[in-house]
Order: sequence, then structure tokens, then C-alpha cells
Amino acid sequence: NGSINRIELNRIKESQEKAIVKLTKRFVDQMEEMELYSVELTLGGIQAISGVKYKKLTQLDLKSVNLGDEGALAFGACMRETKSLQLVRIHDCNISDEGLQAILGNACLLRELELGTLGQFHVGAAAACCKLLHQTEHMKKISLIGQEPSLDACITGMGVALQKKLLVG
Repeated sequence: NGSINRIELNRIKESQEKAIVKLTKRFVDQMEEMELYSVELTLGGIQAISGVKYKKLTQLDLKSVNLGDEGALAFGACMRETKSLQLVRIHDCNISDEGLQAILGNACLLRELELGTLGQFHVGAAAACCKLLHQTEHMKKISLIGQEPSLDACITGMGVALQKKLLVG
């Protein structure tokens, strides 16, 4: 009856999806950090993992997971339900503006959000990030890594960005 507080899964094929879901559900009460890197999941697998009620999860890293917009919607709902979540990193997950809005719309309790090479990144995303910084008291930093948001979009939230942190690079 071991305890585990971090799950890190790297380069897992879709054929192992049931095992991933089972592992996630087994340690849901203890898990504080979850990292999925280059993990192949179906939408059903994404929904199963994001539908779990995490009690202690503080950090979620999704890197090179082909979420798409529907997967982003599922993880957005997970972010809203997981009150302990403080840091979310999403890199190279093939989400468009719709998926990004699902993530941003549910990030109000986070302290830090890191977005990198999302896929179809639109210029409105930088403005949406600035708006999120302005509307939430918890958020301390949003990083846009590997993105090229327009200067106008960044200027929209410049006053807020000076008070908190919006990193674009």
C-alpha cells in the first residue's frame, strides 16, 4: 500500500492508455504532480484522466500530448474542479484559440500558467492572458514560450503585466 505524490509518464503509446488511467485513479488521493510527455491518448483517455477528482494535485505538465480543442476543454474542466492546482504547463499540444480559451477560462485559481508552442496560436491569446492576469488575484505569472503574439495585444495588458508578470518569448 505505497504512497506516490508524483507521476511522470514519458513516451507512452496509446496501447497503454488503460494502464495510465488505472494508475491515475489509483493514486488520485496522494498525487501532487503529474507530467505527461509525449503520451499518446485518445479523447476518451484524456477525458478519463481529466475527469478524476484530484485532491492534492498542485502541478500539471502536458507536453507533446495531442490534446486538440476537445482535450483542452476536458483539462479546462479539470483545472476548474481541482482547487489545489497552482501551476499548469501546456506545451506543443495542438490546441487552437478555442482550446486556449477553455484553458484560460478555467485558470482563475492558478498561481502560474505556462503556454508553449500550442499549435494554432492566435494573436488574441496574449490579450486574453493579460485579461486573465487582471481579473484574477491568485495569478502571479503567465509565460508564453515560443509564441509570437502581436505587440498591440501585449500593450493591451501592459499596465497589468507590470504589476504581475506576463513573459513572452
